[in-house]
Amino acid sequence: LIGINSMSSRTFEHEMAHALFYTSKEYREEFTELVKSLRPNMYEDLESYLLQMGYCEPVVIDEIQAYLSTGIDDRMKMIRGIKTCQKKFSKTFKRYYGKPKNTNGRTKRKTAEKV
Repeated sequence: LIGINSMSSRTFEHEMAHALFYTSKEYREEFTELVKSLRPNMYEDLESYLLQMGYCEPVVIDEIQAYLSTGIDDRMKMIRGIKTCQKKFSKTFKRYYGKPKNTNGRTKRKTAEKV
């Protein structure tokens, strides 16, 4: 269950990153490795910030992958080297999810051919 205000929002992509993390073993393994490959000080800075935000330890890896894949906030942007690192996460996320064309929140459907 995902609660969002727009299908085209960055929040939707962030929540889809969480959904993929918990429903796709391949995605979870690949992103867990990406998170573990972060420089130790970058991981520690992200972890500290997320814990301060109120997240609990068991979801830190999932939150890091979701933020780095879909967009970081202003405080995270202050972490040295994070923007370069974020590109790898974003590119990998798009392999799994891709970015749908903007349809103003509506899904395009093919019309059935008349027989």
